Amino acid sequence: MHRAMSIVGLLASLTIIALLAGCGGPGASTAAPTETATVAPTATPLLSATYTSTDGVYKISYPGAWKVEPLSIPSTSGTAQIESDTGTDLVLIEPFTIKSATSYPNILKSAISVSPFTKSSVESAVTTQTYPSGSWTVASGTTEASGTALTAHLYGALHNERTFIIITFAPTSSASTDQTTYLDPMLTSLTFLR
Repeated sequence: MHRAMSIVGLLASLTIIALLAGCGGPGASTAAPTETATVAPTATPLLSATYTSTDGVYKISYPGAWKVEPLSIPSTSGTAQIESDTGTDLVLIEPFTIKSATSYPNILKSAISVSPFTKSSVESAVTTQTYPSGSWTVASGTTEASGTALTAHLYGALHNERTFIIITFAPTSSASTDQTTYLDPMLTSLTFLR
């Protein structure tokens, strides 16, 4: 599945959403988290490469066969996408240069409501996930792109009083396995450098 063009549209929509929502608002989801989970840090041999953002704010480890592409998007700094070698899984890291007042479910909903995404749905309830980098509010949803059902998770947090989001996409058929094998270890490896 080829998604390079869809990510450009996704990023543009996220930037527009954040700007339209305004700056300086509460910056987090208005829905109360319904569940808290802590992911134990574990080393995995699958994460054999490390990417440091172009602005030096964070670093993240990923499977060596995956491809990283830094992206230049207005109202963000250090944005990057990390795509699996098969093109089926994607991690989008988008540190905004502002503090968005938009709720995380609404950001995810807006992101997967644009072409090429169809049949999109986002849960109104959020959860909290704790990684070594901190506590993240998680919005979850499903969508379809190029005929493939996808599970999407948006992880949102404030870092230095700015909205920092990570969106993961995995085929729904393998989402649970991919989350455990790749995505959770990658999120566990995320380190803020400043």
